[in-house]
Amino acid sequence: MSFALDRILVDSLHPFLQAAKQNYRLETLRVRSSSSEENSKWQQLELETMTQLNQIGYYQLLHPSDTACGVSKRQWVDALARARKNMHCIFYLLSANPSLCDRR
Repeated sequence: MSFALDRILVDSLHPFLQAAKQNYRLETLRVRSSSSEENSKWQQLELETMTQLNQIGYYQLLHPSDTACGVSKRQWVDALARARKNMHCIFYLLSANPSLCDRR
């Protein structure tokens, strides 16, 4: 699912950010703010991060009961590999499954 807006006000970014956090099917959402405020830049970065997580299958990783056999460590590592260019996505993935940092 994709959605695009040309320009919106900074205060209007918050509902889109909430939607991206709750709608795991939303994979692309391009929003350009008409503001140069630092808060706006962070909101846009978080919005991009959430939609990229959706692209790499974050929902399937968080909800293993929705799949027949659960989620393997290999699937988490594959998701990390797909997110390798976005440090924010890597942080979200490691936060959701800190056991990925175990050396075992």
